[in-house]
Amino acid sequence: EEEDEAAMATATEFVLFLIGYLLEHSEAADKGVRFRVCQFVSGLMNGLGADVEVDEEMWDAVESQMLVRAKDKVPIVRVHAMSALSRIQDPTDEDDAVVAAYLWALENDPSKDVRKAVLQNIGMTKLTLGPTAGSTTRLSTIRTSILLNRKIFHSRRSITPTSGLCGSSWC
Repeated sequence: EEEDEAAMATATEFVLFLIGYLLEHSEAADKGVRFRVCQFVSGLMNGLGADVEVDEEMWDAVESQMLVRAKDKVPIVRVHAMSALSRIQDPTDEDDAVVAAYLWALENDPSKDVRKAVLQNIGMTKLTLGPTAGSTTRLSTIRTSILLNRKIFHSRRSITPTSGLCGSSWC
């Protein structure tokens, strides 16, 4: 069992290193590189276990870089950036930058795929339900069913931050 824990710690350390490495390349000139960076960061972030400790620096780096990519000129890059942000959001906070980006994209993004990605990833709370439900009037029946079949928000960011924000809802 100790061997398994050590192996898991090593794997987690590698994944966090890889995320950091990928973020360094998120502003590449080549759209294919930006797409793959966002795709990999999304998969890695959403694949981390709930008990993994991630420092606030890493959360902040992922959030800032993926928020930049959420405004990328290439729709598929924006789709994966929205997915990468899902674990970082706090839909109970009116001032959360990720939720603000999600709500902006629902109202303003010209790509239906980006709006669909937002609906698949946004946490449903009192704060987000109204704007999200309103946006489904512009979307197809499939997208509406995605929203209606989605469970009400449960914090995916249950990963314990290591910076000691014990006064917040993250501890």
